[in-house]
Amino acid sequence: MVVNPPCRIMFRLPPLRSIQVFDACARHRCFSLAAQELAITQGAVSKQIKLLESFYAEPLFLRQGAQVALTAKGHWLASEVLPIFDKLYALGQFGTSKDKIRIASYPSFSTRYLLYQVDQFNRLYPDIDVEIVLSVSHPELCDEVADLFITVEPGSDGYHSQLLFEEQLIAVASAKILPQQRPLTVAELNRYTLLVASDYMGSDWQRWFAHNGVTPSKYQQTRTFNHVLLTTEAAERNYGIALSCHMSVSQDLLDGRLIDVGLPSCPSGLSYYLCCKSRRRYEPSIKLFADWFSRVVANQLRRHPHNATTPQQRGVELTNL
Repeated sequence: MVVNPPCRIMFRLPPLRSIQVFDACARHRCFSLAAQELAITQGAVSKQIKLLESFYAEPLFLRQGAQVALTAKGHWLASEVLPIFDKLYALGQFGTSKDKIRIASYPSFSTRYLLYQVDQFNRLYPDIDVEIVLSVSHPELCDEVADLFITVEPGSDGYHSQLLFEEQLIAVASAKILPQQRPLTVAELNRYTLLVASDYMGSDWQRWFAHNGVTPSKYQQTRTFNHVLLTTEAAERNYGIALSCHMSVSQDLLDGRLIDVGLPSCPSGLSYYLCCKSRRRYEPSIKLFADWFSRVVANQLRRHPHNATTPQQRGVELTNL
């Protein structure tokens, strides 16, 4: 006996075109931007939203000039609709996904860490071409720029963001200037040149001294650069001791190009996220790289957490110089 599935005509479905229009309005919080995305007039957007509000018998948006805000009912509907459209978008990409993905990130992270990891990914998945896009400032979240973004600014509406790690600054140097195998003490710092990265957030070494409650020696030698990429490169060239992102230099430490001098780390206050457009997160190549890269970072953090940020946690005795 064959049992036919229930006919959906028996159930009261919301107007599907209105749901599509609502999704765009909920993501943009703006009727005019939703109209641009859907290639329809703003009047047509308003008509579809009114139709949907009539269906639910209550407002979905609060009008605030050019912008709109979701009501409680609107928030509920948006939370239900977004994953549905994500899956529908993925179905539309099935069998037609691109074999090339672009990843935008900062120069210091890209050249010292991401470049190596992309090479490892290419060895595993040679059919997917990964292009690294350097961004001097925060990468602009835009399809025209890249498909995936590694940034310290989590994505806005319409973007999916996954926390990768919270940045810790660790003191690194070339093994040639620190031949001894024991950790360096703070009292010995004034024997070496500190390679200072100074930016809009101030000096990294100033933050390190303040975080660890240490007053630097008035005889301390320093050299100042305007980017951590330069201080890390200078450390590798035996110029002194630099503070670098623990994740960015992890491969340099493994390969012996740099060593961790043994001082306590210092949180930079920045968190790194992997972002992509919500509608594209299920594209096969994007999902494959995002899942793989997230696992690589998580495994590396488990092996080398660098989460000891106080002198007591790392067994280092700090005294004022």
